[in-house]
Amino acid sequence: MTTDNTGHPLTDETGNPATPFAMGSGHFNPKRAADPGLVYDASYMGYLLYTCNLGVTQNFNITYNCPKSFLEPFELNYPSIQIHRLYYTKTIKRTVTNVGRGRSVYKFSAVSPKEYSITATPNILKFNHVGQKINFAITVTANWSQIPTKHGPDKYYFGWYAWTHQHHIVRSPVAVSFP
Repeated sequence: MTTDNTGHPLTDETGNPATPFAMGSGHFNPKRAADPGLVYDASYMGYLLYTCNLGVTQNFNITYNCPKSFLEPFELNYPSIQIHRLYYTKTIKRTVTNVGRGRSVYKFSAVSPKEYSITATPNILKFNHVGQKINFAITVTANWSQIPTKHGPDKYYFGWYAWTHQHHIVRSPVAVSFP
């Protein structure tokens, strides 16, 4: 459980225990922001297709004809992952760019609730130079024997995955609901 500066659990605007949806990413640390190690580049076109999926391109005062088929929201190359109504297994592709040290190795780790598991392929990223991009896949698998029979599709379970190097920890939240 995440606590505030007095040691009490963080709460949301209603006074209930806060979930990662209410917490955000924490305090901004300028020194760490200047040297993040890895970044997830999401392109203008990626965001445009994302807004097409949400049906909100008209809100941006742009003229763009959305294609008939477009990316699912979880397909945007973004660090966090949200899966609404995970049935069995979902594999999500991501790309990271090395903006840290030229030669560096990042190892995968994850923490998830008992209701699902998180794995990565590959689980080690080896960079040879700054600017190098590496693709990986995060697989989230439902552990149906651990999911309560009364869970509801709007009840989310939270975990995270991280890429760790001796100088950097690049951590990303994962939120999953079940049908």
